[in-house]
Amino acid sequence: MSIYTFNPTFKGIFRCIVAYSLLQLPVFGQKYNRMFTINLNELNLEYKKPKGFSERDSVTSIKCKDARLYLPTVLIYSITNKDSSIIIGFGDFIRYGGQHDYDPVVNMLRRKKNEADSVYFRPIVYDQKTARSEFNGDLAVQYSPHCSDPFLKKYNNDRYILVGKKGVGEFTVVFYFTDRAKERALNMIKNTSEILRFKD
Repeated sequence: MSIYTFNPTFKGIFRCIVAYSLLQLPVFGQKYNRMFTINLNELNLEYKKPKGFSERDSVTSIKCKDARLYLPTVLIYSITNKDSSIIIGFGDFIRYGGQHDYDPVVNMLRRKKNEADSVYFRPIVYDQKTARSEFNGDLAVQYSPHCSDPFLKKYNNDRYILVGKKGVGEFTVVFYFTDRAKERALNMIKNTSEILRFKD
């Protein structure tokens, strides 16, 4: 019977690898947060993290299995509350750049009409006055996409808030929540502008 002994040299190398990996975790976190920060700066957005929420550790791409008409939503940054009953994600940042003739009002409505599940939740199109007062934008739309499969097999409720501003760009804030957290989540959705909006 052979007895395996841990080689001291390998043990030292192994410890170095583990230590190096642990040191890299904050670096990855900084890079992850950096993508979000770059988009905030490019679109001149003001972000305020809700109390009791903390950063999640990965970029997430969502495309419902029964959705054929649109591209996946990519959340480049997301946060969650302490009991993980609510996830708030930020994604689909689009900068219009020099496209001053691009009309977000017309194009956003056309896209969301194809994506929204009007049976489960009738889309809410904010009037221009409300969009300006809430988000300092030209248009805001709240909707729920066609999706029969729960997000991460846990969150069976969702709301997407899409906001656009002419000559600047658009962003999406996504709320995923469990039935237990529905009341709190819906209250937060009403106050999405307190989380993310275009700066004055």
